[in-house]
Amino acid sequence: MTVLCHLNLDFCSFFKFSPCGFYRIYRLFFKAFLYFLENMNDLFTSPPLKELDFVAFDTETSGLNPLTSEVLEIAAIKFNQGGILETFSSLAKPRGGISEEASRINGITLDMLSGSPPFGEVFSKFLEFVDGSVLVIHNASFDLSFLIAESERTEKLLPDLPVICTLQLSRKVFPKLGKYSLEFLRSVFQIEKSKLRSPGAMGYHEALDDSFACMEVFRKCMSRNNGWEKPFSDVVFHPKGFSKVWDFKK
Repeated sequence: MTVLCHLNLDFCSFFKFSPCGFYRIYRLFFKAFLYFLENMNDLFTSPPLKELDFVAFDTETSGLNPLTSEVLEIAAIKFNQGGILETFSSLAKPRGGISEEASRINGITLDMLSGSPPFGEVFSKFLEFVDGSVLVIHNASFDLSFLIAESERTEKLLPDLPVICTLQLSRKVFPKLGKYSLEFLRSVFQIEKSKLRSPGAMGYHEALDDSFACMEVFRKCMSRNNGWEKPFSDVVFHPKGFSKVWDFKK
């Protein structure tokens, strides 16, 4: 404030601001400058998608509410433009029960999970697997709401990784399809069942198979308009400007 009090008043009047008004404008521009510094790396060093590693993942849960339900299975496929790099898949024993609706959808029962580790152990391994990658998820809001809830329950830090939602991406790239469920896109793009199998494979709603379908939808989107050559910052992730994991906590 000492410096501002000695500002030349002719300078302030030229911009039609009082010293107090100028201070508010100064603060506004200073905040904008800080935001620029925080995002400078993305602005100037955003690599093309072909240089990045991605992880497509899917979860199966005990219900639809992340505050009262738990992750029963999580599976992921790490890949790049060249193809699949490695896979991850694990069942998890819940602390509570499984709703009838969830069990009907994913086919998972408590008996199937009796010998599985608790999700806290599975989560630690999953976080190591995804480290440094871009997450690719179909209907990202659902899966990430569960991971954020589990992160808080298990007190394990969920990294603020970039996220691409293939539900939103496919709507942008293929605007005339009308429907964008993973099952529908799988049929339209003729994505076959994955040859990758999880321990105790359970059919269509097996998380690893859905992760494979999610990856293939993403690759299909990238095959349009030379998508792999685009800089990472050009990819439209979600409505409302969401782009990273913790944005989904809003």
